[in-house]
Amino acid sequence: MAQPAYRKYTLTGLPKGTDGYDRVAQKTLISKTKAYVLQVYDNASYSKLWMADLPTDEKEDSNNTLDFSKYHPMTLKGFGHGQTLELYTYNNTDYFWIGTKGVQTRLEKYNDNDFWGTQLGRMTFQEGMTYENAEQLPNRLTYLTRIAGNTKSTGSIERVEAALTSDTKHLLILTVNVDHSKARLSMYKNKDLNDAFERTGGTVEMDTDGMSAFEGTASIPGSIYLQMRNPSIQGIDVSNRTKNGNYLVYISGGKVKQTPSITRATFNTNGTIRGLGNYQLLRNTYWPANRTETEAVQIYSATNLLLGIAYHDTSGHTSDNYVYRIAKNVFD
Repeated sequence: MAQPAYRKYTLTGLPKGTDGYDRVAQKTLISKTKAYVLQVYDNASYSKLWMADLPTDEKEDSNNTLDFSKYHPMTLKGFGHGQTLELYTYNNTDYFWIGTKGVQTRLEKYNDNDFWGTQLGRMTFQEGMTYENAEQLPNRLTYLTRIAGNTKSTGSIERVEAALTSDTKHLLILTVNVDHSKARLSMYKNKDLNDAFERTGGTVEMDTDGMSAFEGTASIPGSIYLQMRNPSIQGIDVSNRTKNGNYLVYISGGKVKQTPSITRATFNTNGTIRGLGNYQLLRNTYWPANRTETEAVQIYSATNLLLGIAYHDTSGHTSDNYVYRIAKNVFD
């Protein structure tokens, strides 16, 4: 039976694209005082990062409004399609992990013209700033094809996503290869990766500079997409390490006309992944039939998850963006 989802936020103040239609909020991140939204444009050849203040009179499940018109967005050219936007503090500075270096990795096999992020970058929010290309972002994790210290490439990367544990001490990296057969999850110490940026003054190569932060990795047998309830990855998040040594990995999925779903798997740095088929379908009385698209999931608190949902009109264009709350205990 599908589990209930409760509307928590309505996103406003996001401009329409040049075609006159709204854009999906790929990732909505709720922090202590601010909200952030990542949107992509023109086959993900560029993206924008928006910021809004959280309402001071916020009420639980009362359809609070997030107005993104107050601040000028950042423009990120060449960063590509991604669902990664993770906020943390290092040396008294607030940073984001974000996907970058967009490449048309799915063009030949799927005739997909979108650019997909193939690296991870570290950046600060600077209102109104434009990055003209991914290389302008100095702090990037590179050689993700040789993650975990492999001396040989594990194959061309189709996309990369990442999530911080709730305490921001560990970074989980998901790499999916073009052939889908070598997807893997890898865990790194977040502070050590940032220390590596300080040492190199620029990029961190994961097969050398990044090894000081490495904690463990596990391959996903077969296509990760085919093991999900909905064959898509719209976002990931990860818990702190549990008492039995596992991390809980939440993966959201659901294209238009698919019932929104969240998968909860377990990952252990000893090399095991279990439960990719452990999912929950979601429901809300007011969702338009066959016109919702699932976006990124966020661990919000000890008891709740947040999930982005985009509404589409009858012609398939995005009409509205929302964030819903789901109780974690639906997996119990």
